[in-house]
Order: sequence, then C-alpha cells, then structure tokens
Amino acid sequence: MLYLFNDNLNPFALVLLYIPILAFLIGLVCSYLFKKKYLGAVISFFLPLLFTTTSWDTFIVNIDAWVLWGCFYAFVACLGILIKKKTRYS
Repeated sequence: MLYLFNDNLNPFALVLLYIPILAFLIGLVCSYLFKKKYLGAVISFFLPLLFTTTSWDTFIVNIDAWVLWGCFYAFVACLGILIKKKTRYS
C-alpha cells in the first residue's frame, strides 16, 4: 500500500528503518497517552499490512511475512514501552 504513494521507495529502508522507528514511537506515545502498556504493541503488530498488502491475493500469499514482521515490530514497540518505564518522571 505504501508503494502506491512513492514508486522510488527503497523496500529495505522501509522495512528496516522507517517502520521500526514508527513502531518505537507508537509504543512510546501509546504508553504516555493511553496508559495502556501493550496497545502500542498491538498497533505495531499490524504495521506490516501497510507494505505487504496491495490486494487480497498478496495478503493471502504474504500472511507469514506479516506475522513475522508484526512480531518484530511489536517487540520494538515493547522496547519503547520499557524505556518509558525506566524514566524517573513517568
């Protein structure tokens, strides 16, 4: 879905740089604003759907990649939650 907006987007930069930073920030923001620890991890689990699905056919074929990358991004979001817990003024 993200490739429809920018044809020159490097897939490795998206998968390994932009989306993990977004997952980390989602984890921090959700833990600060909503005070629910794992809401950010749940939202980050669904982030791979932004770049693995363009139609139902690609969704069915790439469901294993979605689960694998979703678990990785949920872990990155949990790191953001843990960093928020370690701060003194939280």
